[in-house]
Amino acid sequence: MPTGDFAYDMYKSGRQWRDRYGAAAQKYIKVRPEIVAEVNRIFDVTTRPMIGIHYRHPGHNYECPNPIPPVSEFVRRARKIARGREVAVVLATDVENVVDEFRAAFGANLVVQPGVQRSTNDAQRHERTGDGSLEDARQVLVDALMLARCDVVIHVTSNIVTAVGYLNPALRMVYCETALEAWGNWATREGKAVLDSTHLAATRMPSIVSIFDRLRN
Repeated sequence: MPTGDFAYDMYKSGRQWRDRYGAAAQKYIKVRPEIVAEVNRIFDVTTRPMIGIHYRHPGHNYECPNPIPPVSEFVRRARKIARGREVAVVLATDVENVVDEFRAAFGANLVVQPGVQRSTNDAQRHERTGDGSLEDARQVLVDALMLARCDVVIHVTSNIVTAVGYLNPALRMVYCETALEAWGNWATREGKAVLDSTHLAATRMPSIVSIFDRLRN
């Protein structure tokens, strides 16, 4: 399942999965023309490069290996990638007040989908409304398509970003974490791999022993 910790592992495993998912998406998924036209209207951007940012509501912390970093860390990373060049920053977020923070940082270079219903408090909007509306789905798809047109996306664990990763397999994906967090998460993954391989060996042992018994007999 490409979500939660599994998604984090996928992000760190290279782009092979993105190529496979991307090929399937191109073959079987067709976006409605009016949605593509809407993305084109919003995405009237000539500035290059284009840096995408997906900033999630803190209520999603439990889905990520580490707590979602503050806006300032996403801004710092975007500026580091820009290296002093003028860039367009494409923001997808479900948190209303962070739009103002990103606009203060990037001004007219910020591109954001207008008219999106975002959370204004500690509750995630979709959990507060519980409506699961088609309009919410359309807004999410538009955000994903916008991010997929970028050159690089800064993100945390997210089903939206997973989709963006295979909608544009050539996109550079930058997980927003400190070097210490990255090392700790790597060590955790390696530990899991060791435990899994040990468990596998233990479960296979009886069958191997039985084979030798049969050969001996």
